[in-house]
Amino acid sequence: MAKKTESDLHIKKLAELQKKMTALKQEEKVIQDKIINHLSQALHYHDGFTVPGAVITGAIIQAIETYKNTPENTGGWQEAGEKFLKSRSRPAAKVEGRPPAEVRSPKAS
Repeated sequence: MAKKTESDLHIKKLAELQKKMTALKQEEKVIQDKIINHLSQALHYHDGFTVPGAVITGAIIQAIETYKNTPENTGGWQEAGEKFLKSRSRPAAKVEGRPPAEVRSPKAS
């Protein structure tokens, strides 16, 4: 059996790192998909599709910039978001007496 060279060890290490990077990219995609799903749920539930897309986009950008630059100015955003997401994690959940979006009419408030 031939002795492994330094080059062989480097190739093996690179293969291991590529495997880890692929796993991390997959994990990142799962997290991104969850965030997209959460935003979609909020838009559906709160009739957000009745608001122009540019307004929604601008609000999201402003929220991101506020969070990055002055997180103390985000007020109760995180708590409100956590409350909403927690309520949506149950199949037939209701928030403040409102049925889930899929059973509400589009004009319900």
